[in-house]
Amino acid sequence: MIIAAFASFNVSPQQLEREQKKGGKFFVRYYAPWCGFCKMMSYDYKKLFRKYKGTKVTVCQIDCDKYNSYCEKMGIEGFPTLKLYDGASLISEYEKDRTYKDMDKFLSDYLA
Repeated sequence: MIIAAFASFNVSPQQLEREQKKGGKFFVRYYAPWCGFCKMMSYDYKKLFRKYKGTKVTVCQIDCDKYNSYCEKMGIEGFPTLKLYDGASLISEYEKDRTYKDMDKFLSDYLA
């Protein structure tokens, strides 16, 4: 089992790509600091980060204002966008409610 561990919740594209090359699962939130929906889900997403820290899935986020060209390259068109990866391969784009309960169920179902 590969466990990726970021010291920080906020990561750069370079950090993410480096860890993805090692393998593992990644649940990534692409967001913008000014986005109202992003702000509304921040508490629940940080709670998810704390729950899954040190497990088979790494929960992290990328600031698309700061890393605009990377987010464009990844096809991010709206905020927040959440994607689940196996290494660098996209498994699924998360489309459900942005609540802790629903995101946790999504990850739990995937990891089961």
